[in-house]
Amino acid sequence: MTADGQNIVVAANNPNDHQIVRLSDLSSNGSYSSWQFPNAVAVATDGTVATGASGDFVKTYRPGSTWPSFHEYAVNDLQRDGLAWAPDENRLFAITGLSYGSAPTLHVLPDAGKLETTLSFQAPATSRKGKDLTITGWLSAAEPLPAGTTVEVTRTDAEHPSGTPVGTFSISTATGEFTFTEQPRQTGDITYTATYKGDGQHMPATTQTTVTITK
Repeated sequence: MTADGQNIVVAANNPNDHQIVRLSDLSSNGSYSSWQFPNAVAVATDGTVATGASGDFVKTYRPGSTWPSFHEYAVNDLQRDGLAWAPDENRLFAITGLSYGSAPTLHVLPDAGKLETTLSFQAPATSRKGKDLTITGWLSAAEPLPAGTTVEVTRTDAEHPSGTPVGTFSISTATGEFTFTEQPRQTGDITYTATYKGDGQHMPATTQTTVTITK
């Protein structure tokens, strides 16, 4: 049953789709695409749907969406009713084996309920010592990130070869943008590393950029 209690998702081997059926009158309400032999489905409490087929990938779908899948896992010989969400609803369990005499195997699919995130930097290739150096970054995902989301930035240079914190910066909820300005005190290469730790719905991400500081 879907999280809203309005539909059921059927894994019935034939046809080659996971059919969605309205509970109110058992009419068709769409489907999740599979290649062949659907045999498993699991729904998380937030509405994320996991589908599986003995001859296809295990796929996950965001709530309310039937295309495209946002994660695919190559899990061969998935067993009937062989999918289940872990209590944290980010890991997905899948059972394979038995069909061809092999031992049953439990697969733990990490972050199956999380969206991928992307971090990027825009920075000049060079900058003058003691002058303002402004760097802009972006954090993005398929769905908007919540208000208050932050990115941590560290700096690695000749004075700090192991890295030193620059700061923690909040992103714009509209654009995912963040920016910071420094005045480098030494010449040479400076590498900035941005890190997003992730949350219950989004995977972590990191990126780097290097700026050469001249006299």
